[in-house]
Amino acid sequence: IDMLVQDSTVKSIIIPASCGDIKYLACDCTQLTDIYCYATNPPRVYILAQNIGTGGVLHVPAGCKYEYEHSDWMDSGNQYSLAHYNWTVVEDL
Repeated sequence: IDMLVQDSTVKSIIIPASCGDIKYLACDCTQLTDIYCYATNPPRVYILAQNIGTGGVLHVPAGCKYEYEHSDWMDSGNQYSLAHYNWTVVEDL
């Protein structure tokens, strides 16, 4: 995925299991509350999110929560990660 959503009223994003790389997922999506990522291994990300809604939920397949929490997706030191926006990970796919 090169650039998926920008300056939008999108509330959720679905990422298929076949996705391996994400260059830029979401920008200026202040209403974004849910991302459903069906990949069992976290796709490699470059800039995941910028100026998105806070307190959202990243939904991942059962058994994959640890991998996502310890990846770039939830890197608290990265301003483009979901952790920067106080998101949480749940295994419900």
